[in-house]
Amino acid sequence: MNNLDNTNILDIADSTQDYDCQKREWISTYGSKLLQASLLAGYISDCRYVEERLNLELPGFLLPTNISIEKTDSPPAYCLRACSGVVDSYCSKNYWDHKDYYLTVDNYLGKHTIVKKIVAPAEVVKSTLSSTVQEKDDISDPYESDKRDWIFNFGSDLLQRSIVSDYSADLRYVEERVATEHPGFHKPRSEHQRADSPPEHCLKVCLHEDASSYISQSKGYLDDCYYVTIDSFLGKHQIVKEISKSAKTTKVKSSRSLKIKSKL
Repeated sequence: MNNLDNTNILDIADSTQDYDCQKREWISTYGSKLLQASLLAGYISDCRYVEERLNLELPGFLLPTNISIEKTDSPPAYCLRACSGVVDSYCSKNYWDHKDYYLTVDNYLGKHTIVKKIVAPAEVVKSTLSSTVQEKDDISDPYESDKRDWIFNFGSDLLQRSIVSDYSADLRYVEERVATEHPGFHKPRSEHQRADSPPEHCLKVCLHEDASSYISQSKGYLDDCYYVTIDSFLGKHQIVKEISKSAKTTKVKSSRSLKIKSKL
């Protein structure tokens, strides 16, 4: 019994020595200057070593420092496909948050568990989003209903995942939708108010924009900039587009001349 115990202790010691030796060799050859300096200064730097080595050998993988990983019982098909591409990997979930799946490898370098988040295909995200929409209590809110419909059909993968993960993501939604429907516009940093006497070139620019648009200036920032402004975008947002000062060279016809032309 004692001989067996001694053998196990020796095996563990040899394993530790092999790991440390391999670690020193890798750092001296591939490690960053900071990692090399840390090792020379006597620091263990194990986490940084693993992170740098993963970045080189298995990009996307990391040490699960802030999550508790456990093997999942019934992984979806897209997780199984992801695991098929990495030897000795399996599909796991965060014990505290079961929304995300992870590609998991045990015994990396003989001692570490590493994980890589498995990104669900767009069709899976949309399917989940559709289910989430039906479950939401505020689905009767026309704004929220329209918002989720738009995100479902046109939103980026990141925006869709944000909604699925129960984030409001309202600013990102407005940014993406404005970029699609009113290119050049954005939500202002502060509220804008209708300009008192906008210059002639601004009126010219505004004529070619949305019928409900007008010329404004920022309430919160003292500058001489003018903006084409639309209120109640999506029923609740103010959006603006700065009028380039180079537009001053373009003349605008007077309202009187426009009326005369229309009569002719």
